[in-house]
Amino acid sequence: MGRNAMQPPKLPLVQTYRPRTFLEQGVAVPFTTPLLTGTRVRAGNGSVELMVPNPAGGRGLYILAWEHVKELCQPTVHDVVLCRRIAALAAISPASVRTVARAVAAEGLAGEAAATAAVAAVARERAAKALTNSLLRMALVEQAAPHDICRGATLAEDESRVRQALASIAPCLALRPEDVESTLAQLAEAFQHVGAPGQAPPARLPRLLALLEQVCAEVAGWDGDDADGEAAALVCGVAELTSSIAERSLSDARLLTADMPGLLQKWAQDPRTITKAAERPDWVLDGWEQICLSWRSADDDKPVHDVLAEMARLVPGLPREAADWVGGPPEVVEKLNRVGRSVPSGTDWRNGSTAFSATARNERLRALVA
Repeated sequence: MGRNAMQPPKLPLVQTYRPRTFLEQGVAVPFTTPLLTGTRVRAGNGSVELMVPNPAGGRGLYILAWEHVKELCQPTVHDVVLCRRIAALAAISPASVRTVARAVAAEGLAGEAAATAAVAAVARERAAKALTNSLLRMALVEQAAPHDICRGATLAEDESRVRQALASIAPCLALRPEDVESTLAQLAEAFQHVGAPGQAPPARLPRLLALLEQVCAEVAGWDGDDADGEAAALVCGVAELTSSIAERSLSDARLLTADMPGLLQKWAQDPRTITKAAERPDWVLDGWEQICLSWRSADDDKPVHDVLAEMARLVPGLPREAADWVGGPPEVVEKLNRVGRSVPSGTDWRNGSTAFSATARNERLRALVA
């Protein structure tokens, strides 16, 4: 290895980084380039900024524009196309980045398996949104007209009676029947990842929360060496706090559907407030899916020891805004944001021999995350 092989690129390294909001922290992006693993993207001045975990393994991260990425590494075609499309988004959020990432994967730029998974994910999401819409419609009917013409109707039968019930409810809400239907469709769009009460199978975010809690329990029970124990403690500490905040955010969002007539009226007055409440758990859990699936694929793709070290390096921080959302002390969030970083021994951080296998592993994870 040459003497200069381990020298970092001449880019500004941020030594302390404590984002106040989730927007400032950015959104996790499923890049396939090994050195971009764990990178987040946020809106910049007329473009996008990338927050890249320090590839040399130290604390801090690089904040750079996409045009400077080639000073750090050679991105894959998948990543070039993905970042270009993210830059064209009107707003960067976990949902918008996920939609763009699936579209890029569906084109085959991350491999055939990822393309197949992306198409299937879109179909699942469409079905989940339809189910959420049906459940919200029935919840409105049950709450606003429990003794009306729709008594005894179910999701699978007598759609005409449901429509009649909604038409009878509309005047009480100062809405036209068609406005009730369109508002319910918009609410289903906003709540599709949160889900409606009693939704089975669960929506995406409750499933992800359950996965995070399962992985946290598995990591806590892992019997490794001292380094593994330190990494596991860090991962579990952040995961437990994240789970708590995500569960509270999910509960708060679902609580809105307990008063469907009121929810429709609030939506007519200020839809953005409702949308923000439904988006909160998505921001809290952003970035954890790939980390959890990386753990589940340990030994198949990478030794458990290395996976734990990677997880400890990549666990998402929680901005102070998270404490505001649940009314908790910001000091707890600040403490768990101090994440150390390390590079597995024997790996050249810039020109390592594991680059091709690492890209292939990222593409396999890309198929699972789709």
